[in-house]
Amino acid sequence: MPRSDSTRSGTQKSPAISTGLHIEDFIAFRVSMLAHLIGSIVGLTYGRGFGVSLRQWRVLALVGQYGSITAQEVARRTPLDKSQVSRAADELMAHGFLSGKEVPGDRRRTQLVLTASGRRLHAKLLALGRERNARFAGVLTDAESAVFERALAKLSSEARQIVKELQTTGRKRGKRGTSSIGEPIA
Repeated sequence: MPRSDSTRSGTQKSPAISTGLHIEDFIAFRVSMLAHLIGSIVGLTYGRGFGVSLRQWRVLALVGQYGSITAQEVARRTPLDKSQVSRAADELMAHGFLSGKEVPGDRRRTQLVLTASGRRLHAKLLALGRERNARFAGVLTDAESAVFERALAKLSSEARQIVKELQTTGRKRGKRGTSSIGEPIA
């Protein structure tokens, strides 16, 4: 059932958001473009200055944050799949920034840990990330920042709900089915 032009709280939606006449107006498209731009900034900054890709940074950052974490746990916390995390971790190990130790009782899993040079690199990159985050946050007023945080939380919650609904629909229909327009779904 389509929603009306008002939000659940009863306030009016922006015409650009509610009509979605062009893909550039879709919230998902706009958020994706922003994420891509920010990823490009990270990639250019860390790649040029330190030889670290965005994928490698995400792994390095989470290992630095948690101290010891498996590739599977990194994949759950990032938009990366397990194979991307494994490749990034292997690359970071080859450069001496990460080490791995086998998880007791599960030889297939490895705990990732920063080496001394990995900790130094992590500290430098985290400082740059904090500066960049402050620059982004600085373009918003306190009121805009509060609205942004609430909107992001609402959109994230709704996206999780849609994923659950789609997963439930997929289980009922089986792995293969057809879309609402009759196209096969893989």
